[in-house]
Amino acid sequence: MSLAPSPYIALRPDDAKRLQIEPGEDGEVELEWDGRVYPLLVRIDETLPKGLAAVPAGIPPFAGAPLPAWGRLRPAAGGRMLRMAS
Repeated sequence: MSLAPSPYIALRPDDAKRLQIEPGEDGEVELEWDGRVYPLLVRIDETLPKGLAAVPAGIPPFAGAPLPAWGRLRPAAGGRMLRMAS
């Protein structure tokens, strides 16, 4: 049993919908950041400002990352990318 959560990205419901994730659905996106692409599960967080994404700073691949940072998000199957701050 692991005590650390899996890597994820938190998005507002309307931002998740722009990435083809409907409210109540489990979703996955790809984050292009620092020259790499990371598949991440999506958690919905209605308290985030529009256009802002949140990642857990203490778990890989974000442990030690200089945050805040800019990245690009796209649906996990590919598709249109969105530029968001994290």
